[in-house]
Amino acid sequence: MRVPDNNGEYEIHMKPGTGNVDFGEMFRLIESSGFTGHYMNGFGSLDDMLEGREYLLERAVEHGIGINSGTNVFNELHGEKGQQGMD
Repeated sequence: MRVPDNNGEYEIHMKPGTGNVDFGEMFRLIESSGFTGHYMNGFGSLDDMLEGREYLLERAVEHGIGINSGTNVFNELHGEKGQQGMD
């Protein structure tokens, strides 16, 4: 599942936090539904995507998604398999 931000009018891949998507609530709803797929970024440069990942992790934690609990948000955005990008 791609998790870009947008302006609410049409599909546009914006850096998380620059549009109007409530990512914390989005993660809470998706995770509580039993989603077991992947989350991914797709905007800007690699540095932009790494910064966006940090923003998304912070929003997930603020809404009760534990990053140490093995949830999808932690595994896919944090890169648990090899710890890519979060070190």
